[in-house]
Amino acid sequence: MAPLAEPVACAERGLRRLDPRPDEPAIVYGAGTMGLILAILLDARGVGPVTVVEVNPARRELAARLTGAEVRAPEEAADLRAPWVIEATGNPAAFEQALASVARAGTLLVFGVANPGARAAVSPHRIYQDELTIVGSMAILHSFPSAVDTLRRHAERLAPLVTDRYRLDDVEAALALLRSGATIKTVLTPEEPS
Repeated sequence: MAPLAEPVACAERGLRRLDPRPDEPAIVYGAGTMGLILAILLDARGVGPVTVVEVNPARRELAARLTGAEVRAPEEAADLRAPWVIEATGNPAAFEQALASVARAGTLLVFGVANPGARAAVSPHRIYQDELTIVGSMAILHSFPSAVDTLRRHAERLAPLVTDRYRLDDVEAALALLRSGATIKTVLTPEEPS
């Protein structure tokens, strides 16, 4: 579970910033490591139903299997609305769609790491009229203790996110798998001593 401690700590911090309420729907844009962790933790906190929106078909399949959430392609999610929305891709187009998915008086958590020069179209009038809240989260701030507790309590649900393990001398194969988008969390390990 050690490879998941840091990402779970980041997710814990993000969920503190979002502050979702149980029994209300949520949408997570992105089914990478962070999006899946966030979807699992939302469900574990009683938030739901949770929907994951992902462009990559291989990751959609993994998301459906690993989270229990409803999973959709972006073009199937145009009419989705929820009070709690997380953008976990860093892609400006995904940010725009995520913002459009926030229900009136809802909150968008900007969690994905966008390029510093990235820009997105935003309607200030809609933010005003619909009383939307937009929050960001990029740091681990006092969230390691809660992450360790979360890993202990939800180990069975989180452990499958480590989908692949490679020896250090197989780093090229591990990188090729990462580039394909068909993995979630890939771990490199040193060779075992003789």
